[in-house]
Amino acid sequence: MTTPGMKNCPYCAEEILADAVRCKHCRSWLSGNPLQNEWYRSRHGMIAGVCLGLSEQFHISVTLLRLGFVLSLFLGGAGFVAYVVLAVVMPKRPAKE
Repeated sequence: MTTPGMKNCPYCAEEILADAVRCKHCRSWLSGNPLQNEWYRSRHGMIAGVCLGLSEQFHISVTLLRLGFVLSLFLGGAGFVAYVVLAVVMPKRPAKE
């Protein structure tokens, strides 16, 4: 019997939050692996929408991603190259009708 707001993991049967994306016990993805899903740039991003799109995809703070790209810019420039590549490769999120 599960408590309200909880569910059992289909892989390890441990109790987890009902809205969990990944099991905290066995680390299995419950709603599909984000690496296998289509990545989109956000339409509401500051520059090209790359950081906000990655933030939505991986459930990471957008501030941490932006800070990471800026810091890597000062530590050799690899962040700038990665940002430009992602801005070119990732399509914009389709508009909702």
